Amino acid sequence: MLLQPIHDMTHEPRLTRALRELLCTRRVAALGTLDATQHKTRAFVSMVPFALLGIEGCLVIDVSSLAAHTHNLIANPQVSLMVMAAEADDTPVHALPRGWKVP
Repeated sequence: MLLQPIHDMTHEPRLTRALRELLCTRRVAALGTLDATQHKTRAFVSMVPFALLGIEGCLVIDVSSLAAHTHNLIANPQVSLMVMAAEADDTPVHALPRGWKVP
């Protein structure tokens, strides 16, 4: 996922700015992969650290070669990734900012 370069935010659309702020203030995302072990395909969700790389804002995740989600990624690269704002005491949880990428 590419975001607009950081150096020119004067006319940045509201939702793009909100997404950038969300991605710049969070460090962990929920990664959904497909686990095809035991002759059944099942959803597998785990938490992964992520970062934005360079001025292009490429999102990168940090995974271990020993982790189940890494084996799932190698077998099937279809994934979902969700980044969500932290809860606040006075904000309903269903109204929290969140972002996801649809292929």
